[in-house]
Amino acid sequence: MLHAGQRAILQAARRFNSVACGRRFGKTTLGLALAYYGAPHAPGGLSRRLDVGWFAPQYKLLDEAWRGAKAFLRSMIARTDSQQHRVEINNGAALDFWSLEDPDAGRGRKYGLVIVDEAAMARHLEQAWTAAIRPTLTDLKGGAWFFSTPKGRNFFWQLHQRQDHDWQAHHAPTAANPHIDATEIEAARASLPERVFAQEYMAQFLEDGGGVFRRVTSAVDTKLSADPHLARAADDGRAYVIGVDWGRSNDFTVICVTDARDRSVV
Repeated sequence: MLHAGQRAILQAARRFNSVACGRRFGKTTLGLALAYYGAPHAPGGLSRRLDVGWFAPQYKLLDEAWRGAKAFLRSMIARTDSQQHRVEINNGAALDFWSLEDPDAGRGRKYGLVIVDEAAMARHLEQAWTAAIRPTLTDLKGGAWFFSTPKGRNFFWQLHQRQDHDWQAHHAPTAANPHIDATEIEAARASLPERVFAQEYMAQFLEDGGGVFRRVTSAVDTKLSADPHLARAADDGRAYVIGVDWGRSNDFTVICVTDARDRSVV
């Protein structure tokens, strides 16, 4: 049974949908319900059984959705293929799970519905969507759903700004899930930094992704940093400052060189 917040999103759905969710809103359950019942936008509505592609940013998140699907659909599964991460449902549809660590994931398939889970965390989302995933919807005029808690103003945010008759942006804070105790949400509000709470619970898009450092983007001379081929080379006789943030686990190492005199990025 979907709660009222989930049902409201379905009622406002269009062919392509971005859903900015607070933590624990229930996006995975909503995605699995869509996978089983079908795409609301399609001819025939929920009665049309079509293959579904489920995409996650990395294998860990993919495995969580895979295990959730087997539990959610356990009484409806006709066959599973653990090696291919494929579930065949007794209504004739199949559900394929893909990791977006490979931006070509899903290439060559034909889907009636695509679900992208934790879309804001996918580093190659734009490339994967435009070059691989979107073409899988062409044959069947399929639809797509992008679910995620916001994480800065990346490609998921860009999709959320789309305004045309095929696209619909949905907003779903944690409080829209009636199964989450309101006092627990208020406790999080009181204990977390304001920006973290705004992003993780209120599902707001923040320029710097809810981080500690603010206005980073606006502080950079974009004419120098937008294209690495146009960046200034270091000059003799000038002083420079090098900042290094070591990515020791689950992150990148970042190195930034600035001119000590005018503070421009070199």
